[in-house]
Amino acid sequence: MNEVVYKTLKKKDFIVKSFIFKIATELKLSLQETMVIIYFMNQEIPVFNLESMKENLYLSEEEIMKAFSRLVGIKLISVVVKKNEKEVGISFLQYL
Repeated sequence: MNEVVYKTLKKKDFIVKSFIFKIATELKLSLQETMVIIYFMNQEIPVFNLESMKENLYLSEEEIMKAFSRLVGIKLISVVVKKNEKEVGISFLQYL
């Protein structure tokens, strides 16, 4: 089997809670915005890691940043920056 296909099939599956569809519909979220929310919800500790997001969501950096910016703009998520840490934590607000 092709190594790229094999690695893709071996990746962890995302779990999608059914209420995500209601939120996405009510807030008119784009597919990319919904994918970013699902990505964060599937992390034990939600952290913004652009390289990991590009690899797992198959989106460009521009698509991820645009989706992330809108989610922060509509206050669905907020950014928590912790001192002495290299990564940026994500907090869910409002509906989540």
